[in-house]
Amino acid sequence: MKKYNALVATDIGTFIINKNDLGVGWQLSEYGTYDPNELEALKGLFSIIRDIKPNLVALDVGANIGIHSVILSGQVGPKGIVYAFEAQRIIFNMLAGNIAINSLSNVVCLHNAVGDTPGFIDIPIFDYGKPMSFGSVEFGGYQREDLGQKRQSGKSEKVQVTTIDQLNLDEIDFIKIDVEGMEINVLKGAQESIAKFRPFMLIEYLKSCEEEIVSYLKTANYIIYSGIGANYLAIPKEAKLTIDDLTIVA
Repeated sequence: MKKYNALVATDIGTFIINKNDLGVGWQLSEYGTYDPNELEALKGLFSIIRDIKPNLVALDVGANIGIHSVILSGQVGPKGIVYAFEAQRIIFNMLAGNIAINSLSNVVCLHNAVGDTPGFIDIPIFDYGKPMSFGSVEFGGYQREDLGQKRQSGKSEKVQVTTIDQLNLDEIDFIKIDVEGMEINVLKGAQESIAKFRPFMLIEYLKSCEEEIVSYLKTANYIIYSGIGANYLAIPKEAKLTIDDLTIVA
């Protein structure tokens, strides 16, 4: 089999990337970084959160190869921890390798999909030796975004689905959700945890029903901001924080 992975040094850390990845891998190899505006906004947010609590528990749901996990590792405080979830097995292997190669002992990698109901989901399998945007795979019945490869009938593998509530964690301070259209499923599966821990959240809305996400967050008593890429920043109202550089959605 033709080898498709390579090591690249970036401003964020050293990463294993797929040389054929038209998305994150291409950005890291071409520019040596990834969306600096989003990552700087994330660091700024965490400087605020750490003023409230010095050691944080963060969830990276849809971690891909680990860019956000690496950033979060340095932001959660000396006794903080990051739980990184990735459903595609080959991508998960790269995620775990990137956490190891950057010597990050406070990141736990989990090979799971995250949703609203425990069980199993069929994850489509692609040819990782050919060009494709591997981070844009959707796990529903069809693929809306062009990936560079088409799904092949019968080529999939079952991966366990967990819910955030099912994790039964003692604390959750931050949740980043980027799951290619399944964001509302993740939120529904975290309803008890959100009510209990009131985490800050960064939620991609690019492939989701924005109205449904906003309605869910408003009902959960969150202030919703836009202005960090195609993401909503959700801040619990009781935190009494104002982010001047962003736009309030609701």
